[in-house]
Amino acid sequence: MRNARSWSLRELAKKLDLSHNTIVKWERNPDGSEGLASKPSRTNMFKLAELFNVEPGWLIFGDAKETTRSKSITNKLDMLTENEINQIENMVDLLIDNGKGNNNDDTGNDCK
Repeated sequence: MRNARSWSLRELAKKLDLSHNTIVKWERNPDGSEGLASKPSRTNMFKLAELFNVEPGWLIFGDAKETTRSKSITNKLDMLTENEINQIENMVDLLIDNGKGNNNDDTGNDCK
């Protein structure tokens, strides 16, 4: 999920107010192979779920439960044509690209 957002280990750690080494331990085994070397605490699990807009159970169990917001968006997307969905995807990509490096919250206010 971190990689899908093009966030570095340090970026995710900063968003969660943790050290990047903590994130490394979650993502990699001591031998460097992929997999969990340690698990996030309950508190950090809830922080991750909120940050990624998913249910904590999904992070823990891989459960396909969707958040209310994602269900709403999915239902709306189902009413569109493939061309309209492609246009929305392009707009989202532009918004993400334009937003990189900005420290704004949802209201556009500076979070510094």
